[in-house]
Amino acid sequence: MATNPAASPKVTAEWMDRVISSSVTRYFGIFGAYIVYLLVGSSIFDAIEVPAVQERQRMLEEIRDDFLQKNACVERDVLDAYVTDVFDVFGHNNVTRPTFVTWLFFSSTLLTTIGYGQVPPLSYGSKVFAICYCTLGVPFTLVLLKAITEKLMDLTSQFLEFLNTKLGHLYRPIHIRTLHAALITTTCIMFVFLFPAAVFSMLEPDWTFLDSFYYSYMSVTTIGVVDTLPASRIQNPETEAFYKICVLVYLFLGLCFTLLCLAIINEIPQINFLLQFLHPDHGHHSSKKSHRLKETDSEKTGLVVTKTIRKNKYTDPNVDGDSNFSRQTSISFSSDNDDGR
Repeated sequence: MATNPAASPKVTAEWMDRVISSSVTRYFGIFGAYIVYLLVGSSIFDAIEVPAVQERQRMLEEIRDDFLQKNACVERDVLDAYVTDVFDVFGHNNVTRPTFVTWLFFSSTLLTTIGYGQVPPLSYGSKVFAICYCTLGVPFTLVLLKAITEKLMDLTSQFLEFLNTKLGHLYRPIHIRTLHAALITTTCIMFVFLFPAAVFSMLEPDWTFLDSFYYSYMSVTTIGVVDTLPASRIQNPETEAFYKICVLVYLFLGLCFTLLCLAIINEIPQINFLLQFLHPDHGHHSSKKSHRLKETDSEKTGLVVTKTIRKNKYTDPNVDGDSNFSRQTSISFSSDNDDGR
């Protein structure tokens, strides 16, 4: 059976266009590029900081040896234990050489603007690279967070439609939207702050629930003012690496859901009114997603431009068609009498 040799490349090109244009592929592409950027930055930090860390350890050993020579009554093991206890009391975990996971944790806190600062770069090269790395990485992080938040907003909009269907005959739309925002916010508070705080209080022997909640809140809100970090007392490198990677995933997801809550609350008209009052163009820009502009050619009119405002998801289903027209508006501009248009 004969085949058209020109059909196969065309079909392949159309299939590739569909794959590339799919939202899932775009999201995975952005996320994959972000992971690569994070790993590359961590590797560069790890490579640049090796000489500086080795020099610091050499100086520490010289100071220790000099102290032991002048104080022969003090044993080396006793002094090492004393130094370790001092660092533990002050919440530092940089006595030994930082590992790749340490710099991965450091890079992620840079890009998300949390910026703990417990393990700052020592060399001039690392400081210069950190500036350049953040100049590109922070906007990249904002783009990724915006894309994920918009996807989560689509899911929460479906939940809002469900509430409107079930409760629309009992409550006003503003009450349903407030209930929707309250439910989403309460769920995020539980799974972003309270539940992780309980887990941290169990895994960290020196942390109370308040300490754990303080760490979760200061980290997820990107304030970053904390006096200690998770896994500071874990001696096993593999366990420490796994623990820190889990914390990184938690911080990133927590930041996404925090932005989701802010976006949902911002869509409540009574809350959004202040923004519209302060910035008159805010309402116009925020409603761009709800508008579709269609341009069609007509043999009789030459050009008909129809601007349709998409159906409001939050309208009251009990309102009749005439009164609901004030909420669902369709505007058409016709050029029947305009020549050459």
